[in-house]
Amino acid sequence: MKINKDIWNRYLHGQTSASENELIDAWFDYYTKENNTKNKQEEVDEVVSKLDAKILQQLEEPKVRRFNTWYLTAAASILLLVGFFTIYKLDKQDTPVNQDILPPTGANAVIVLEDNSEVELSKIKEGDTLKANGYLISKNTSGEIIYITDQAGSAPIYNTIRTKGAGTANVVLADGSHIWINSKSEIRYPIAFAADQREVRMEGEAYFEIEKDSKRPFYVRSNGQTIAVLGTKFNVNAKTKRTVTSLLEGRVAIGEFSTELGEKQQMKFPIQLQPGQGFNGNAVYNFDNPEQIVDWKDGYFDFSSMTLEEACAKLSEWYDVSFTIEEGLKKRRLFGRISRQKSIKQVLNLIGQVLKINYTIEENRIYIDTIQP
Repeated sequence: MKINKDIWNRYLHGQTSASENELIDAWFDYYTKENNTKNKQEEVDEVVSKLDAKILQQLEEPKVRRFNTWYLTAAASILLLVGFFTIYKLDKQDTPVNQDILPPTGANAVIVLEDNSEVELSKIKEGDTLKANGYLISKNTSGEIIYITDQAGSAPIYNTIRTKGAGTANVVLADGSHIWINSKSEIRYPIAFAADQREVRMEGEAYFEIEKDSKRPFYVRSNGQTIAVLGTKFNVNAKTKRTVTSLLEGRVAIGEFSTELGEKQQMKFPIQLQPGQGFNGNAVYNFDNPEQIVDWKDGYFDFSSMTLEEACAKLSEWYDVSFTIEEGLKKRRLFGRISRQKSIKQVLNLIGQVLKINYTIEENRIYIDTIQP
């Protein structure tokens, strides 16, 4: 594909017509197509080489005449303009579109010890034992963090488990109670409980299975809420503006006030929950799908009767991404369960079997809109 030098000259001086501009644009397009990438530089070198030969020929001619600078200008322009289009293309490639996002392969969580040093949970393997300041931390065959200590009766030592985006963790407390910690959450707890009460403080979301002990009530402390527990299974989600407590088994009592670890003042808990009931900071309500509340603990997303907007909020937490959803799609309902071990593309493709959606992934932002007919 060749372009007359007169057109080049006028193009460089901004004197070409619209049709001539289209011709030059087509020339650049030819040199920036993917199927020409391999030989593009050789072809440009060849063009410049021919221009150099003509320049040398002019210099070697004995006849004295005014040197024509068009060739130098054209050669430089070819290199600059082709280089611009090449760099532009590479820059576009550096921002991958629709590159898949995989689920986490490690715990993506840390234990913060009493001296504020941190230990990555993924570095503690099953059966490993970490020696801390007067106690041991280990991981059992179920992947739970457990403590070996004789600290009972002494001043409490607190540890914190903190999960990041796309991370979870679970810990066995000193009394045998179990806590599962969802992504972007944390639990602060003593490695050994006092003789008269048991307690933890939390942010984010966690599921509890608390051992019964009538002599030592168990308190879950969070911002704006304190829960008194005797022995039960429940989920607490403090990620929203108002903490949501959902009771699966047993009995809990709730007070709408914040308390700190170590507090032992008399407290009143006027809100009583029965199994199958939740409290959202405004009212007690009934729920009939407890599996959906703790789906994250069991390793899947339960989207039954959820809106696309609600489902994407769950995906956002796990894959550590953000969503922009077309307004008309936000309230569309979904059904079914999907494993949390699938990639984000696999999840979105499955959602696409229910709703006619199109998605674009740009780094950690996902855009969802309607498939156009």
